[in-house]
Amino acid sequence: MRAVELGGHGSLDTVVRRFAERLAENDRPHSLALVRSIATPEERAIGLATLHVAAHSTAAADSRHGAEAEGYSSELDDTLTKVPRRRWTIDDGPDGEALAYLRPDHRLRFELAARAKYTCRDDLDAIRDLPYLYHAALSSFLASVSADYAEAQVRSAPVHPSFEEVHRRNLHMSQEFRASGLLIDVTQAIAAFHEYRASQKAPGRPSRASEVRIANPLYAAVVDLVTSEPGPGSAFEQRVRRLWEQGTPSPAVAGLLVFAAEARPEHRNELLSLARQLVLAADSGTLAGQETLAMLAASPLLGPLVEPAALFRTAASPMDTKADLFAVALARDPAVAMSMFYKVLSHSWRDAMTLLERVADKLPDLLDPSAMAALGSAIGRGLAVTSPAAGLPDVIDGVYLAELIESG
Repeated sequence: MRAVELGGHGSLDTVVRRFAERLAENDRPHSLALVRSIATPEERAIGLATLHVAAHSTAAADSRHGAEAEGYSSELDDTLTKVPRRRWTIDDGPDGEALAYLRPDHRLRFELAARAKYTCRDDLDAIRDLPYLYHAALSSFLASVSADYAEAQVRSAPVHPSFEEVHRRNLHMSQEFRASGLLIDVTQAIAAFHEYRASQKAPGRPSRASEVRIANPLYAAVVDLVTSEPGPGSAFEQRVRRLWEQGTPSPAVAGLLVFAAEARPEHRNELLSLARQLVLAADSGTLAGQETLAMLAASPLLGPLVEPAALFRTAASPMDTKADLFAVALARDPAVAMSMFYKVLSHSWRDAMTLLERVADKLPDLLDPSAMAALGSAIGRGLAVTSPAAGLPDVIDGVYLAELIESG
């Protein structure tokens, strides 16, 4: 859904918000301090929504709305009153399409709905007038129920009665759902994977993943992955080879291999063999080839087949691809990654912020919790050298810089 936001869209307020969200589950006071340093009402609202859900303990559908959650909810309501009103400046704006996400108020409504889960059904109902965004958020919710069901099974924890029923429906989507525009194939593929997870931790419980029927061959491959035994000539390997031969875009095949490496590492040998062939076939001079290689680079199993720094230097690489490669490089060799960052920063602040956004998403445990305060201090020192004698403005790229520095 968020892939429609292509280009140099990075910003400091989004970096801070994404990092704050990663702290929301285990360090809410620090997370709240970061969220309150955000001046942009849309980004602050998204951060507060995440804190509100975290205070409910999202793994339990019957979690209670206590005083802490009420505090976040009240602050969120107040923040929403400060969100500017927007309108399309073209006739027939794309409210029913994925491009509706580009409009800031629609994006905010979607992000609130996508985070609500079991805590605020009204947020989901509120975007019914945006059909594509509504179906994307609903699909995300249904998939999260399957994930929570599997997690309960894995931990041998009590399963909420509604989880079992929703998960079963996810495995066998009805024609009624198919006619609704819901992202059926994706939801079923995710449910099949979580059914596999649940069955692995429940001895004697047969997996129902083989009952899933998906017409799209790319997502049907996920069912093959979780129902076939590893080894040369497995149903999954045959499916991937057919996809390749039939002209499926190489980034889609790469994404499938990366998922497979995480979901079933025991398929290691055939996955490495397939990935090597994909690397050899990928043209690093094309956008599709660069995206393919960047996706493989992010996999702990398949990543050593790709050199991220060399690919990063390819001038034609879109910034989203460079951001993925930067995150990989930062995990492998921080010195090389920082060289990459400085080169981007010297040309574009927006692009540099895009790199940091991706780090918050993909490597939340790599940075110290005080990293955002350190970043704020570095920005303040840099601006002090170049700013007028009158001093720094209170807000820098959507963030109260003094409050960000004090958050650490």
